[in-house]
Amino acid sequence: MSIQHPIQRLLVGVGLTLAVALPALQGGAAGAATPPVGGAVAHTPPQTQTVTQAPGDVTYQSGGTVTGPSPDPNPADLISATASDDGTTLSFSAKTVALNDPATDPNWRNNTYIGWAIDTSGAGTPQYYAYFQLNPDGSYNGELTYAATDTPVSCTVTLAFDTTNGYQASVPAACLPNVASFHWYAYSLYDTVSPVTDPHGALGYGRSIPDPHVNGGTVYAPPVTAPVPVVPTTTPGISPGYWMFARDGGVFAFGAAEFLGSLGNTHLNAPVVGGTATLDGEGYWMVASDGGVFSYGDARFYGSMGGQHLNAPVVAIVPLPTGNGYYLVASDGGVFAFGGAQSYGSMGGKHLNAPIVGATTSANGLGYWLVASDGGIFSFGDAYFHGSEGAAKLNQPVVNMTRANKGYLLVAADGGVFAFGGAPFFGSTASLHLTRPIEGIALTGDSLGYRMVASDGGIFSFGTAPFFGSEGGSPLNQPIVGMASEG
Repeated sequence: MSIQHPIQRLLVGVGLTLAVALPALQGGAAGAATPPVGGAVAHTPPQTQTVTQAPGDVTYQSGGTVTGPSPDPNPADLISATASDDGTTLSFSAKTVALNDPATDPNWRNNTYIGWAIDTSGAGTPQYYAYFQLNPDGSYNGELTYAATDTPVSCTVTLAFDTTNGYQASVPAACLPNVASFHWYAYSLYDTVSPVTDPHGALGYGRSIPDPHVNGGTVYAPPVTAPVPVVPTTTPGISPGYWMFARDGGVFAFGAAEFLGSLGNTHLNAPVVGGTATLDGEGYWMVASDGGVFSYGDARFYGSMGGQHLNAPVVAIVPLPTGNGYYLVASDGGVFAFGGAQSYGSMGGKHLNAPIVGATTSANGLGYWLVASDGGIFSFGDAYFHGSEGAAKLNQPVVNMTRANKGYLLVAADGGVFAFGGAPFFGSTASLHLTRPIEGIALTGDSLGYRMVASDGGIFSFGTAPFFGSEGGSPLNQPIVGMASEG
């Protein structure tokens, strides 16, 4: 379960940095290390940074200071936080004035959590967030997410609580590959209102540490000397790569993306119209226009619309961020939920100015957006409407979309890219002559770049997205209809 973390919007960009050095992996410079294979583990004692501050200055999400006695600011009033690195584990802790035990405080089952922002680039913008939070049943739910999308990193975060160290989260260093140092800050959100009434934590309150109001907006701590390098026995993280999916079900894998099977040379009742990968990059799904679903690797089959009557053809398959279900989306705006996916509404049976061509889920999977070929956006569940191209004149129709940085990116057939809701824009092919139209767009695993694929298999990379090859110029039995990224 991944809850929404609204307080990030208040804290990103305040310029608070505390530096902790991570071990530079053997064989490369800091920040550009090459992971070695094999070797013994050796390191000095953990490298630690701790910050403290006087109580006070707890504020509501909507603004204004929480003075008490009701609601009580103390459970959200951060007074100390620590980040530590021992070469294999990043350990975080935080203490509030009132250290309420999450096991006995019912408000911890609301939108309540402790977070640690992690800036691995030193540019003042976090790339990751680590969370201490609970599931609705009261069990611990440690999580590391990509900051740009608030989607989970495939990583196990261990949580603990006691009155000596407070709220604690341990993150394997391998979850942040090729990182030599990081800056960080901690923050809290405490919500006394049930998620039924306050599903997005808008009525909650919290505080960051260092506190920008108390410390004038900038606090620096000196870097910590890195421990002796730790030599992992396996290559950490998910290596980057991507897949292309063809209309006949052919699959083309590049970079570290593994070929796990295809439908090439298989008779299909209807053509493949798209595909997507699992969170860990060890599997993928394809979907046909009749709603048939085909699963490979660790991608589980949760059901399909194959063999059932459809009012309009399926155009996309969209997995949940957790991977335990998916949506099929039809060109008339119909939405079909499978596995753990929940239906939040659709455009089925409603008038559309243009057909639906793509979709993506919100960061926590509790909502989704649909996009039409005229750039119109339709929002459901907790997916916020950030804008659209519905009323604009487009040079070419929109063909797909992807979630990015709590917002979304739309891509047109000419490679034009339209960013909404804080989604990053890294470039487009709108000014280039393309041999064939663009069919899809996929964000990289670190959310710092994206790739577009054309129907002839040409790949166009932007931001930090590396190019590993393409099918451009190669004879294809059928055109490419989509792509998915791994890392």
